[in-house]
Parts: sequence; structure tokens; C-alpha cells
Amino acid sequence: MVASSSGSSGSLFLFRSAPTFLVFFLVVFLSHAQLTLKGDLYISPKGQIHVTVSKTVFMSGITIADRGSGNQYGFMSFGENSITERADHNTHIDGFVRSYNRKDFVYPIGHSNIFQPVHFKSEATDAILDFAYSHVSHHDLKTENTIEKVSDEFYWSIKGTGSSKIYLSWNTFSNLDKLTDNKLENLVIAAYDGVEWKNIPAEIDEVSFQHGSAPNLLSGSISSRESIDPGNFTAITLARKADTGD
Repeated sequence: MVASSSGSSGSLFLFRSAPTFLVFFLVVFLSHAQLTLKGDLYISPKGQIHVTVSKTVFMSGITIADRGSGNQYGFMSFGENSITERADHNTHIDGFVRSYNRKDFVYPIGHSNIFQPVHFKSEATDAILDFAYSHVSHHDLKTENTIEKVSDEFYWSIKGTGSSKIYLSWNTFSNLDKLTDNKLENLVIAAYDGVEWKNIPAEIDEVSFQHGSAPNLLSGSISSRESIDPGNFTAITLARKADTGD
């Protein structure tokens, strides 16, 4: 442990795994079970910051969690009762985030100053999921025949265990008009199994988990109808379903 700070009912822990290092420029305000982040932060490959306070508020700055290679990545993790607030395009985590909260945690993740969070729910006691957002095309866009195409602009990396229901968001930078041919009903979830993108049965949420508003081409969220095993996939994104003629 390179540093620790604690309040009356919560803690922030900074971990280091040799030979990695952690360098940060951060103002931390911790009181009454709330962590407020102001400033920039860097987490090296294999480094970890674990937060147990009930609420983390993003005020300014970008936290970069180095994606490393393979499973050698840095990440910020949050406890089973932790939530985050106020993350947006200007302040979020660029890299992997892990959550032990299986019910109401919204991942404060983005890339290239674009914030695009995800959410999951699970009844599995072993459900621990890591997500990172990438605002670039995945290296492989091959799909199964029920998918017309997957987004060539963004995807989320997924790592973890425990059957979970997955929720994905979109915003103006997602360009859903182009992806869906201006028809939101064409939108589906696709998950990459290492060979091709698979269609994950899903439905558009009547109320977005991110903003609490009704969906449109500019913002909203979509969720898998059933729980999926995250261990079967390495990435997940939004896609356009194939026209079956129905």
C-alpha cells in the first residue's frame, strides 16, 4: 500500500504491485462516507485503487487506468455499497473499472473525452465485472448472420465472472442514426466471443439508467433480456440487427 486515507465511515486505498508504480495528481476530499475527486490520476499496469466509501463524486480531471496488455491492466475498483455521481465527458475513468456492487453501480468510464457508461445487475454472489470503454473500432467486425453490422466507432472491453444482466448506453457521439439507419428499433446488443460478434437478445429501456429519460437516437440505454456469462466474451457493443424480412 502506497497511501491510505479514511473518514468516519469509509476508506480509499491505493495499492501497488511491484514492479509497477502509481503516480497521481489528485485532490481527495473524504468525509461522511463521500469521496470527491478533483484532478488527474494515473494508475499503472497491475496497479489498483480500491474505494469503499458509499459515494464517489467526480468534480474534475481524468483518471487514466493503464490498459497494459492482456490481464496486466490497472483499474479502479468500488465496493459492494459504492456508487458514483457526476461523471461526464470532462471527468471520468479512462480504462478499466471493477465493481463489487451488483445492483445499482454505473461504471464512470470513457475514452478520448467521451463518456459512455455501462451498468449490470446480478444475483450471482461471484459476479465481479471489469469494463473499459474504447471510442475506436474493434479490430474484428465479423458478425453472425442475425446482425447486419456492429458499431465501427466504439466498444466496451469486458472481463469477469458471474452471470449478469448487462446495460449499455449511447449518446450523441455514438452516431446511432448511422448505425441503425435512423430506426431505433433496429438496435441490438452484440458480444464478441473471440471469433465473431453474437446477437444478445435485448430490449431498449423505457427509462435510461444514465439520465432517467426516455430513449431517442441521441441518448438512451439498452439491456440484455437475460443474464449472460461474461466469461464467454471479451467485448460488447451496439449493433444493427439484420433484416429478416419479417
